[in-house]
Amino acid sequence: MDDALILVAAGNEGGHAQAGAGDDDGFITTGDMGGDASIGSPAVAKNCLTVGAAETLAEPTTVASFSSRGPTPDMRLKPEVCGPGDADYSLQASGSIGLASCAVLAMSGTSMATPAVAGAAAVLRQYLIDGKHAVYSSAGAAGSSYNSANPSGALIKALLIGSTAPLPNG
Repeated sequence: MDDALILVAAGNEGGHAQAGAGDDDGFITTGDMGGDASIGSPAVAKNCLTVGAAETLAEPTTVASFSSRGPTPDMRLKPEVCGPGDADYSLQASGSIGLASCAVLAMSGTSMATPAVAGAAAVLRQYLIDGKHAVYSSAGAAGSSYNSANPSGALIKALLIGSTAPLPNG
């Protein structure tokens, strides 16, 4: 694929917010947690879409405290988007070959948020391919300046980023 959208989990090295504590940004770090500028490779890559974790149980309008965040060493903002990542329920394997299990397990992390955003990117891409944007756009298909038959990874990334709202740190 010459034009793919690569999504990367931000990592789980963020700090915990505590008003009046820590350095200038109000964050303290515990153990090996890194706080601001805690985002590392490969999540700092320029052309990837870096995904952080948002709270899904306590306060769904904040970034999860463990989610790594920027800025990057060259002062770019990362992650660009957040997905549901604290805590998500997923299937739990039994661990035995041939033994069926219907168990679920709550897990947290940016690696749980990234597949949710990847699914949203896939739905958005299909939405463009199917021409739905022309139906719901005031300008219609004639007003589109991009190839909706094969939308680029950059277009999908831009649309995902453009559909976000700022989230405060948890």
